Amino acid sequence: MSIQKLTETNVFDGEEGLKADRDNIIQEFPYVSSIMCGRGALSNPALFRELKGGNKMTREEFISFHDHIYESYHEIIAKEKHFLHKMQEMWTYWNQYLCIELEIMRKIRGVSSISEYTSVINHLFDTIL
Repeated sequence: MSIQKLTETNVFDGEEGLKADRDNIIQEFPYVSSIMCGRGALSNPALFRELKGGNKMTREEFISFHDHIYESYHEIIAKEKHFLHKMQEMWTYWNQYLCIELEIMRKIRGVSSISEYTSVINHLFDTIL
């Protein structure tokens, strides 16, 4: 990766999602004053707490985060197909942190109704997470 110091304020934009990612960036690019981590925060809602030395995300926190995203999208996205697509997209981010088995991810990507999605996710929450 090639980054040069361009100004007094340098921001690193990448796929950071773990404390180790941040630590590696700071070590490799000491002049970087800020790190963008939007996708990292989507995949791990406890990222900022972890970066400050706090606890990792718990199962209950993740389920609560999922449910909040689910309910929020469901309120604003009228078409079932579009809603499911958004939720499937979120699982792409979450899987970066959770490392869910490929078979389960295929089931999530393959759902075609809200009831099917709910069934797959409830099974995931009850048996795997």
